[in-house]
Amino acid sequence: MEGFQSAASGTKLVAAGMGNTSSLQASKWDDLFQALTRPDDLKAYLVRNLNPEGTGQSALRTQIELLTGTLQVDLALLKVNEVAESFDTATFCLGQLVSHEPQLISELSFAHTVVEGLSCALRKGWNVHHGVGKFAANALTILSISEAAVPAVREFAIDELLHGLAQW
Repeated sequence: MEGFQSAASGTKLVAAGMGNTSSLQASKWDDLFQALTRPDDLKAYLVRNLNPEGTGQSALRTQIELLTGTLQVDLALLKVNEVAESFDTATFCLGQLVSHEPQLISELSFAHTVVEGLSCALRKGWNVHHGVGKFAANALTILSISEAAVPAVREFAIDELLHGLAQW
């Protein structure tokens, strides 16, 4: 899938799907995409970006909210290549986070936002490419079966997975 390839270049997602950003914000996106391509370093990245000193909201929370917002796009807009590519990339990002760190993601105060994003990707991703929907379903499955994950988040992931598969 094209979005998986473009995920290594995070500024493309930011520019195409989320508007103009400063170089500091673009650097944060690049840091996220680098961490996603190196699962062994992902946990350290997540911990480092949860509550940086002197900030009100963590960069990670902002990124996850923006990624989820990208996945909440109207179906008709997925016919636009740039929107579909951003949708694909956002699915990859959230899916990688959950697939490699299901427990840590489930413990976040905004874990339901991640599940909501993957749910949107599951329901709408088939309109982009069959691999997008499958990737989202896989990430929700991993979270659903992770015994170390927070039970309420696991249950929400199971519900969203079943609803999404029923739609498919």
